[in-house]
Amino acid sequence: MEKQFYNWKATDSLSRQLAWKVINSKFRPQILVAVIRGGLFPALIISHELDNKELYAVKCIHYKDLKHQKAELVFQQDIPKKLCTGKRVLVIDEVADSGESLELIKKILKRQKPKSIKTAVLHKKPGSMHKPDYFMEETSAWIVYPWEKQ
Repeated sequence: MEKQFYNWKATDSLSRQLAWKVINSKFRPQILVAVIRGGLFPALIISHELDNKELYAVKCIHYKDLKHQKAELVFQQDIPKKLCTGKRVLVIDEVADSGESLELIKKILKRQKPKSIKTAVLHKKPGSMHKPDYFMEETSAWIVYPWEKQ
């Protein structure tokens, strides 16, 4: 599988450009939600560009149920009650690969009845079940960000 490597400078640039896509769209999020772990760095940069300090983090993981040999997505963190109620929310991750995490997070956040929820990622995979509202590049390559072990 082809790999694409991104250094800090390139990742910083993509994150800032992504923030400007949001700004230029006239969407003004009141709450930013970073998806742990990969979405933390882009979300922090975006929060600075948007001048928005309301940045929170959520965690979703895939794990294998040994009895059924099936990968399952698990939401692992409670969101403060009424955090998103009536608010415009932007969920930020580094990549929409399968799209399952973003779909699950949106589903859980919708329970709080936000005014709106949009998603932003640096990279979108062609087969993702979730089409982010904002993304910088579409690629089928395996992406290696500077914070990852190679």
